[in-house]
Amino acid sequence: MSYPPIKNGTRVKTALRRSGKNDYTAEAIAVRALYDGSTGVVCEHHDSHGLCYGVKFEDGVIAFYDPEELEVQ
Repeated sequence: MSYPPIKNGTRVKTALRRSGKNDYTAEAIAVRALYDGSTGVVCEHHDSHGLCYGVKFEDGVIAFYDPEELEVQ
């Protein structure tokens, strides 16, 4: 399997996890909530503190999600 598992340019649908664990800032949490259940395109990834993906939405906003919060379309 190649790394990262989801490549840039892949369409995904977001689904915020409800586990109670959250490593994101208050600003990031607010943006993530606005786009919960939305479809966008993976545009980057980061793995310094665990893998997460930047998802760019149609209006140009980018929000970050953990892998289990994304459903490949």
